[in-house]
Amino acid sequence: MINSNIGLISYDEVVFAGGYQGVNNDHYYLNRNSSFWLISPARFYTPSSSSAVWKLFPTGYLNSADILIAVSPLYPVINLNSDVKVIGSGTNSDPYIVQ
Repeated sequence: MINSNIGLISYDEVVFAGGYQGVNNDHYYLNRNSSFWLISPARFYTPSSSSAVWKLFPTGYLNSADILIAVSPLYPVINLNSDVKVIGSGTNSDPYIVQ
């Protein structure tokens, strides 16, 4: 378990939101029509010392990508306590305000 207020989204959180490994899905809120990294490790190859992490691709599917050759942005997530109050509708004229 990660005990931090800011970080990257995990593989499990993407799956809970509607993402699936190797399956296109452009009908959920995490699909940004661009690739981005997740915090979750995917694999490690001992002979070549190559590591990979999970990545969300432009068509909305999850797959692993070698971290040495693939370039993608990072999108941070902020974790809020359950007792935090949020007001606003999330639009430009009425943005969310965390109290």
